[in-house]
Amino acid sequence: MRAVSNFDTGFPNMRGRIDPAAATIAEVLQPAGWATFSISVGATHWDQGEAVRAPLPGAKAEFFFAPGQRAKREQDWGPAELNSRIDRAYRSLVEHSRSWLNVEYRYGSTGIEATYTELLNGTADPSAGFICIPSAEASFG
Repeated sequence: MRAVSNFDTGFPNMRGRIDPAAATIAEVLQPAGWATFSISVGATHWDQGEAVRAPLPGAKAEFFFAPGQRAKREQDWGPAELNSRIDRAYRSLVEHSRSWLNVEYRYGSTGIEATYTELLNGTADPSAGFICIPSAEASFG
């Protein structure tokens, strides 16, 4: 991957871009015989297409827009089947995550700041899923 976004937070570890000398996933996998596919995901400036993205080497990126994909799948499978498949996938994800995800609730500005600092410094536990509640009261979770 050679580009993530066009933003710069000002923090050294959050520059919003990857060194141009870094190899793309496709460049690493293709010589080993792997088929690769490139997809562009997001909603920011989606209507401007390639005009806002620098071209990357490898497979041409296909744009993925979730509402459009949902409408396509509803047409392909029907709403009931689509909802059934989403439900099965979600339940599978939840069940799988129970073995490695630890949900941590953080409250108030102190909890939010602590979470942000841990994420920024790279000290957050990778198995933690943070839910930050602006209210200082522990009325949820």
